[in-house]
Amino acid sequence: MAFSRNYMSLFFASIAATTVAQNVSKVDLGWYAPKRSWINDLGRVLNSTGTNGFVFNSSLLPAGVEYGTYNWCNMPHVRKQEYVKVDDEFELLYVEVIHRHHKRTPYASNTFLKEAYSWDCNDQGLFYYGEPLNPAGNTSASTYWSVYTNPVNPFAVTGFNGSCQFPQITREGLDDSLQHGKDLFGVYHDMLGFLPEAINEKTTWRVSNNVITSQVAGMLIEGMYNPKENIPLHVQPSTIDSLAPSYSCPAASFLYSSYGVGSSASNWTAHLTATAPLFTALDSISGVPTDSSEWHNWFDHYYDNLSARQCHAKPLPCNITNPTLCVSQQQADTVYRLGQYEYSFIYRDSPLSLQAAAASYGVFMAEVAENMRAVLVGKDKVIYRHNVAHDGSLARLLSFLQVEQMVWVAHAKGHLLTGTFTPSATSSSLTTAPHFNHPSTPVTVRFSSSTGFPKIADTDPNANPRGIAIRFHLPPKEDGRRQHTDIIAHSTPYFPTRTGAEFLEFLKAATGQHAEEAVPEFLGRHPETARFLQAAKPSPESFATEKFFGVNAFKLIKEGKTTVVRYRIVPVAGEKHLDAEALKGKSDSYLFDELAPRLQSGPIGFKLMAQVAEEGDVTDNATEIWPEERKIIELGEIQVEKIKGDEESAKEQKSIIFDPIPRVEGVEPSDDPLLEVRASIYLISGKQRRAAEEPAKADGVAATEAAVAAT
Repeated sequence: MAFSRNYMSLFFASIAATTVAQNVSKVDLGWYAPKRSWINDLGRVLNSTGTNGFVFNSSLLPAGVEYGTYNWCNMPHVRKQEYVKVDDEFELLYVEVIHRHHKRTPYASNTFLKEAYSWDCNDQGLFYYGEPLNPAGNTSASTYWSVYTNPVNPFAVTGFNGSCQFPQITREGLDDSLQHGKDLFGVYHDMLGFLPEAINEKTTWRVSNNVITSQVAGMLIEGMYNPKENIPLHVQPSTIDSLAPSYSCPAASFLYSSYGVGSSASNWTAHLTATAPLFTALDSISGVPTDSSEWHNWFDHYYDNLSARQCHAKPLPCNITNPTLCVSQQQADTVYRLGQYEYSFIYRDSPLSLQAAAASYGVFMAEVAENMRAVLVGKDKVIYRHNVAHDGSLARLLSFLQVEQMVWVAHAKGHLLTGTFTPSATSSSLTTAPHFNHPSTPVTVRFSSSTGFPKIADTDPNANPRGIAIRFHLPPKEDGRRQHTDIIAHSTPYFPTRTGAEFLEFLKAATGQHAEEAVPEFLGRHPETARFLQAAKPSPESFATEKFFGVNAFKLIKEGKTTVVRYRIVPVAGEKHLDAEALKGKSDSYLFDELAPRLQSGPIGFKLMAQVAEEGDVTDNATEIWPEERKIIELGEIQVEKIKGDEESAKEQKSIIFDPIPRVEGVEPSDDPLLEVRASIYLISGKQRRAAEEPAKADGVAATEAAVAAT
């Protein structure tokens, strides 16, 4: 296969000394459909533009993009900067790594018959030689291949003329392999003390029969250990290699051919039929024959050709006789989206994909399982195995793991972002609070969906209203302690009940045995709750286009003057919502998926506004809305600039507790009874999240999170 949809090195087995016995009879071996996203939703693949934040045209991530973002050109490595250590009560016993080879030239079969420019690799050498061992004998000269074309040879060079092999790991790929090795050693030796100081019987490296994996392994081992001795690379015979995999398995071949590449299955051919005009346009530029089944059974060949160019900063191709006829970036991006779609369908979306993966990759998985068992019972000294593999290897592995999305990227239903708050000139005249008086203040922002259940789909109506929590990181106190204040808001301007007791009463009515009678009776006594339930709560186009309301009142204080306000957080991009029809075309995590690509285009902006109360306005009842004609003051602007990585975000969300009570000089709570209730629930929830590693507390955490989301 020419490429993989997974770019994260998968640290396959990290076995802890504290283990829990598993009931094998309860293991579910069935296939489950992955979640819908821009990757496997054909309508979105065909009708959208760009690459949804994935990088295909540079080895370096754009400025401000989180390390670990999907980059086809250079996979992210495990690094000390992002690695999250587990508690000391756990002991790391075994690690098995499998990852795709590093950046390379395209395969010869994926080059055009005649390319418009050459591709040279004079800045590297591919070393090949044999030398007697065991016992050692004569030494060998250090020789490498140097590609050339003899003018006497009558055969014309096809593809890229030049000094490269197709494929071979390029100079950039070799350098990245070296850095990958350094990063691995930095984590597993320097940080965790797991790897030995020097290569010994505890470490092994394995490659496939394709020489590009050996090219990577040599540089990677150099980065890890800088060894002076010769290092063996384990490789299985080519006819039975399980890593590639290259052994014969008629059952797997039959399954893949019945629904995937080359099949006539309608759910496979649908995207090929829809993109016939794109194939025609690409063929007119490349010179690929229109009847070439290899090039038109799927987009893999065009994907490999175009992405290899762009990853190496080479121009997209033009027709060799008409240099004005070129592949556009829009066409290339469409090919990349289609390539992602195809791999997702073959290895994850088809109901037959798990069976096919088990048949074609079951041997390797069995080897890994046996490696683990051998370590646990003390039969094997090897604690670190490293496999340099291919696209098809990782794709089958992800199929085994039944990942929700056919890439190693996912976001939770709440995600932390960072940014900056800049106050307006007006705000300092209303309050002495530090964040309204300093030139700028760093902030942490969390967007969320309702119910408190992390698996709820963004398209579920119950996920509305949406929430935003903003933490202002203030200068430390005089004693050095950290100081912060928070604002919590929702996409509805009022709350369903006035007090916590009323809210609890409503929950009991809704979940009790006699809900059909109890709920109408409660709503009859509380029309404000009925209004909340019946109010329209449309789903936003993006968190960046949602307006949020602080339902509680607060007092801004300066020099004895008090201004009572309710916060509003207004999107700079304007309010934009989706109707029911548009929502049908969205994935289950569309709001969280689009944050990273949106931030690549620039910060997400919000205006922090304050609606000012007048005499007679109710300040202790979050169910009552103040008249719209009340004065609105701009307090400043929030620029959300960066999304935190999944591990960092998940770790911080276990400890962060947003507080609806300001607890800062210059801002005081009103007499709204909900404030203390909400603060208490958030505190309980935060403490339970921190203790959520204990299984017995899981149900309590879920229940409390549901209450937090509601309040």
